Amino acid sequence: MKSEEEVRKLKLDTFKKSISEMIATSNSAYASDTEFKRVSDFISYTKEEAQQIIASGDPEELRDLSISFFYSSGFYRRFMLYYATMLKYTPIIIPHMVKNQKKIQDNKYSKKYYEGLEFLNAINFEKLCQRFSLKVFTEGAYYGLLIDYGSYIGIQDLPFEYSRTRFKTPEDIDVVEFDVSYFDTIRNKEKKEECLKTFPKEIQKAYKAYGKGGTKWCLLKPGAGIHFCLYEERPFMLNVIPAIIDFEEYKEIEKEKDAQELKKLLVQKMPIDSSGELVFDPEEVEEIHRGVVGMLKKNKDIDVLTSFGDVSLEDMQDSRSVITNNLEKIEKTIYSEAGVSKQVFAADGNLSLEKSVQNDLSLMMYLANSYSVWLSYILNERFGDNKIKFTAKILPVSYYNEEYYISKTLQMAQFGFSFLLPSLSLGINQSEITDLKNLEIDLLKLNEKLVPLQSSYTQSGKADSSSSNINTTPTIEENKQNNEKEESKKSDRTLENEKSLDNGGG
Repeated sequence: MKSEEEVRKLKLDTFKKSISEMIATSNSAYASDTEFKRVSDFISYTKEEAQQIIASGDPEELRDLSISFFYSSGFYRRFMLYYATMLKYTPIIIPHMVKNQKKIQDNKYSKKYYEGLEFLNAINFEKLCQRFSLKVFTEGAYYGLLIDYGSYIGIQDLPFEYSRTRFKTPEDIDVVEFDVSYFDTIRNKEKKEECLKTFPKEIQKAYKAYGKGGTKWCLLKPGAGIHFCLYEERPFMLNVIPAIIDFEEYKEIEKEKDAQELKKLLVQKMPIDSSGELVFDPEEVEEIHRGVVGMLKKNKDIDVLTSFGDVSLEDMQDSRSVITNNLEKIEKTIYSEAGVSKQVFAADGNLSLEKSVQNDLSLMMYLANSYSVWLSYILNERFGDNKIKFTAKILPVSYYNEEYYISKTLQMAQFGFSFLLPSLSLGINQSEITDLKNLEIDLLKLNEKLVPLQSSYTQSGKADSSSSNINTTPTIEENKQNNEKEESKKSDRTLENEKSLDNGGG
């Protein structure tokens, strides 16, 4: 039996070993062990500066502007997270047997199918797609590298400014090029070597060749080099930023007005006698003023004014209503520029909410289809051959329409369509479905303990006529007999009316 100290040391050694195998996801991982994002770390932009960058800035300036507002603006951050997490990114893998004489039941090909499912689980595909989408919307594009370490699969982010894509494969896969001069930005020699070892050997060789005068661009293997963008490499909601800046400025003005309204002004008017002379001498008035000020000095919200004449204060309510109206207008502008319904974030009605969400879903499916193409390519590269091919699809299931999608696919399953789709829509992945049924039937025997109600879905059409079949589908002959029975029940007057209608009312 190992002592507690030995167990603790074993855990520590295991942790150290696992740390050495982990992959840094960005250059910042080498900068500091405790580094994290602070709003103060980012540049503040005026409206004019933001508009100029949006109009004519280079990709890095556009990316920096977007990232700054992602961390500093609640509006902008919500928009990015809304789109990135809208879909559930539910995948389904479909094997295709190229040769008709071959069947998926064959051990060789069924093994390939299950290996494909294991690969899908290993890369945590749903979470991976969320990260891809957040990068695409915030930075304009995602660049990464798929690395196979044998026992596990790694996805390493590539720095945006040191990556590019100019070509596509016939399968519509972007070919990624990586600028190996990136490693020269890590000045610490030990950290540079540590970083370089986390990359594949072809990149290490390309960097050594670059040091000897070779090209700095390393062409990555299609599929292993990952690239996604939405139409173009440009953050999706840059046009919202000037309106957000306006909104923040008006919020500050409103706060100042609120502070001013809390202030009170105590006016004490000195009396004048019937002849127009002052009742108190100026020296006495000064002492009265000083006394009142001293009495109220602890109240920071009250000022004192001593006057010999009438004093008036103009009402500021009109200017306050203008500020409030402007805030509402700017808020509408923000959502309008974003192309997102305000009802999604602060619902007070549902007139156009459904259509707005459907528009957003169609936008996200464009990006999701890019993930499907990439995943299909990877599966075929790894597990496909001239006998079997794979197609990966992402189902159009979001957190807004999942109930509707489950209902519709379940109805389709009752008519013989896919049994997988309703389960996948519920969040059960493709490999878990059979595991779940094995658990329920083989181990827990729930099929014997929990018997479902009889219905057209649970009963065979060949069941004995004495059993209580529900909703069984009638045959053509039965339909004919039923129609004849219905006709016989109609009155003579009804038959005459129907005959008259058939003759055009004549």
